[in-house]
Amino acid sequence: GKYPQDNVVEFRLVRHPLELRCPKLAKERVCTFASCTMAVLRNFLCVRFFQDEPRAFELLMNTKAQDDAILPDDLTLLGAAAMLWGRDAEMVLMYRSTERFTM
Repeated sequence: GKYPQDNVVEFRLVRHPLELRCPKLAKERVCTFASCTMAVLRNFLCVRFFQDEPRAFELLMNTKAQDDAILPDDLTLLGAAAMLWGRDAEMVLMYRSTERFTM
């Protein structure tokens, strides 16, 4: 069935504009639970890009306070949404590789 809209967040997960090593995701639009944490998203990227180490990735967002804000593992999507400019703005999270990323 359909989940109540309040518990679900839709957003785009895109490659950081300066990222060179990590490919783009085939599907950028993601819809998942608002309680999902950045740690879960990093594990998702590990599966997609065949990495063993979640620290191979950083997740970032342009927030009200700063561009390229690095998002901590325990932050939920709901928490990330609260850091956006406007409620109606599309949420876009960016990923980039760290030195732990293996080719």
